Amino acid sequence: MQRHLDEFGALAVDVVAISGGSVEEHAALAASIGAEYSILSDRDGAVMADYGVEHPDAVPLIEDPVARPAIFLVGSGSRVLASWLTDNWRVRAHAGDLLAEIRALRSTASR
Repeated sequence: MQRHLDEFGALAVDVVAISGGSVEEHAALAASIGAEYSILSDRDGAVMADYGVEHPDAVPLIEDPVARPAIFLVGSGSRVLASWLTDNWRVRAHAGDLLAEIRALRSTASR
C-alpha cells in the first residue's frame, strides 16, 4: 500500500491498517517498512469481531487476536462500500485492484 499512497491520497482516501499487535509493535513495524499510514492496535479484537474477520484457524498460542486478511472501503457514515476477505493469509488484495474499485465506485456515485 505504501508504494501507492500518493494515488490513494489523490482520491482523498486514507489508508489505515489494524491488527492485534501492540502500539509499540506497530510503531516498530511502521518504522521498519517505512509506512506513512496509520497502523492501529486492536488488542482486544473488538474491531475484528465487529467486522467478522477473526481468523478461524489462528494459532491458539498467540496472545494477540488474529484477523484473516481483509480490506474494507469505508465511506461516510461508516458505511462499508466494498470488502475483500480471504481465509488464506498468503492472499492479499492488490493496491491496483483497490484503486480501480474506488474509481468505479466514484464513477457510479457521480451518475
